[in-house]
Amino acid sequence: MKYKYALLIIFILSLYNCDNPSAPKFQTEISVFAILHPEWKHQEIFVYRTYENIADPVSREELFVKDARVTLSGADQQIEFTYFYDADLRHSKYIDSTQRLIVVPGMQYELRIESEFGTLKGKTVVPNPIRILAPEQGDSIEDKSDVEIRWNAVENAEGYIINLLSPPEKIQFDENTFYTSRDRHFFNSTDTVFVIPGKYIRYEEFSRFGEFIEENRCYTLKIMALDKNFKHHLFDGYDISGITNGYGVFGSAVVDSLDFFVVK
Repeated sequence: MKYKYALLIIFILSLYNCDNPSAPKFQTEISVFAILHPEWKHQEIFVYRTYENIADPVSREELFVKDARVTLSGADQQIEFTYFYDADLRHSKYIDSTQRLIVVPGMQYELRIESEFGTLKGKTVVPNPIRILAPEQGDSIEDKSDVEIRWNAVENAEGYIINLLSPPEKIQFDENTFYTSRDRHFFNSTDTVFVIPGKYIRYEEFSRFGEFIEENRCYTLKIMALDKNFKHHLFDGYDISGITNGYGVFGSAVVDSLDFFVVK
């Protein structure tokens, strides 16, 4: 009897092994980052290959796919992007160098990337124009007061990024004048109203390094409207957004900006 039970167990285990093959072998695929924007001089597309051994990291430049065929079409255009190495940033990318891609709000664009690792496809609909309704250009805002920002509901947009740039700092050294970089504060929203806390709105006279003069108490406000692909990738952490047969994101965005002044 024990012998029969032993045979039964062996038979069951053999069935289990047949129904559960070993894990599939890793296959290299394309990973892309591409966000279209109407105001950019050149559209940029970053194309990488996936990498299996995370215990042995390599630089992103080593993973860049330099021999892909990258094509973007939409708004009666079909443009093949060319490989370009940015020596200043020490990084590769594909750009519309021979013919500029005109990005039109409200239009759909399609991406196609062909390489030895397969063919990736993507689609995005560019959000319609965004306009900041409040505050208005050149408004005066009281020191340390909350600022309510309002903008229009943008068709084809599902998320917004609010970017606040603080005034530059003026530093006088001998006969030379220098301006420091501006602080940047980012906020996310899916609504069309957002309140920036007063702690970010400051009237500065002197600082540790230099002086904030009257004309430099100017803050810059930018609001970017994101299509659903970019929103899902940026806000929700999607690894695959707006593309098929690969990883990454293909999306689009539009922006509006204005300046306001902080007063006492």
